[in-house]
Amino acid sequence: MDTPEKRCSKCGKEKPLSDFAFDRNRADKLRANCRQCNSEIEQIRRQDPAVRERNRILNQTPARRAAQRKSQRRPEAIAKKQTLRQSPKYKETERKYNYSSKAIEGRKRYAESPNGKMVMATKTRRRRALKRGLPADFRASDWQTCLEYFYGCCAVCGRPLKDLFKTVRADADHWIPLTDPNCPGTVRCNIVPLCGGQNGCNNSKQDKDPEEWLMARYGKTKAKQILMRIQEYFEWVKHQR
Repeated sequence: MDTPEKRCSKCGKEKPLSDFAFDRNRADKLRANCRQCNSEIEQIRRQDPAVRERNRILNQTPARRAAQRKSQRRPEAIAKKQTLRQSPKYKETERKYNYSSKAIEGRKRYAESPNGKMVMATKTRRRRALKRGLPADFRASDWQTCLEYFYGCCAVCGRPLKDLFKTVRADADHWIPLTDPNCPGTVRCNIVPLCGGQNGCNNSKQDKDPEEWLMARYGKTKAKQILMRIQEYFEWVKHQR
């Protein structure tokens, strides 16, 4: 069965649909340019000083802009507040609140929420990398971008990471395992979503070399296609943020 393809309006090449970002305003719900061409266009735009200044202002939340204006008008009040936070009385009050039942219940509710689970899991992966002296700058927002790139499916087998009976889970896998001497760490260009749970790819891969594991599981031809697809994602994500 042939993989559906689409022609990029910029480079003119026929590429798989996974190489095109989502666009709800178009008939086929995909952008006209492929991800690689969009990344090149964005890199050129970001070099313009006017665009960089505009993006800096737009990326600030209204609350942050208001706080900056307030700090510029009242530097004495800000300095007084910072001094107060360093006092022993303030620290003791803060410590009591952090150990109160209200604060503990709030942290527990957050940890059980979907966003809290994502953040806590990301912190665990970073901690594992830091213990081995490896870089660890992967954030919850990077994990969300990773899921969106692969359309909420496993990066290897294409299996949806959510099902009705909850037999499948989304695992953030270190493509090059932390036990490998060449592992770059818990970074964006080393994390991919794999299916876990019943017959999951992550259950089979564990800490194996990705290329050897793919060869044994799918054969040489398909393993090469999967490796190329994941490498394209790593190249794309390097130019983001």
